[in-house]
Amino acid sequence: MTRLREQIAQARGFLTMSDMTGSWTWRLELEGRAVAVAGRAYQRHRECQYNFSQFLAAVPVAQLTEGMPNRPRPRGLPLRGPARSRSTREGPDGEGHTLSRTGIGAGTSA
Repeated sequence: MTRLREQIAQARGFLTMSDMTGSWTWRLELEGRAVAVAGRAYQRHRECQYNFSQFLAAVPVAQLTEGMPNRPRPRGLPLRGPARSRSTREGPDGEGHTLSRTGIGAGTSA
């Protein structure tokens, strides 16, 4: 979390819709690696976008604790790949726009 705080301006956020279920999730990447992901899927783009912005707002003020274990990914859940999902970013009009392999700059989307 400390590294994320220090490098939040370089992080890129992605809102992704699953073509299979139509649900939305978000993830935040730093140097091409996911450093945070949505804990759930959202039925609406705006809900996903709102919760992503809430996460970004919480990063600078989050309380850090020692000894927090990493949560392993539950077995049996499929990994989302570019062939089955679409990413969007917020445009100047505030609407989500479908992208291919691009994302939101975390420093500018909150």
